[in-house]
Amino acid sequence: LWYAWMLAARARHAEALREIRLVRSIEPLDPLIAVRVGTIRYLAGDIEGAVDECRRVAAQNPDFALAHRQLGEAMVQQPGQAQAGVAALRRAAALWPTTETRARLAYGLARAGADAEARRVLAALERGVADAYVS
Repeated sequence: LWYAWMLAARARHAEALREIRLVRSIEPLDPLIAVRVGTIRYLAGDIEGAVDECRRVAAQNPDFALAHRQLGEAMVQQPGQAQAGVAALRRAAALWPTTETRARLAYGLARAGADAEARRVLAALERGVADAYVS
């Protein structure tokens, strides 16, 4: 898993996908691995594939915030899917209100044209900088 993640970080997406699929063949029911398949597909530019992977994981694990976060992040990149992406990001933020999740929600809101709400989310993050790390 971590080797695949390192390959993806180095933009070696074909290799990363090969490795993460190998990991999934060993642990086919692990939702984190399944989400990482989607994440690496997203990083490789396969947005539709990432949406498919993450949607499946989110449906099977409705309380797994990372699945909703990755699903939303991918969906806001697709034409006509921004609102559905924001809904997934809102679900992720409700389940796992980390600064990173809320920052991704703000990005999704901006992509969906909800600039005022995006700015409110960002302002709240900025106010919390003294208390928590904000990327």
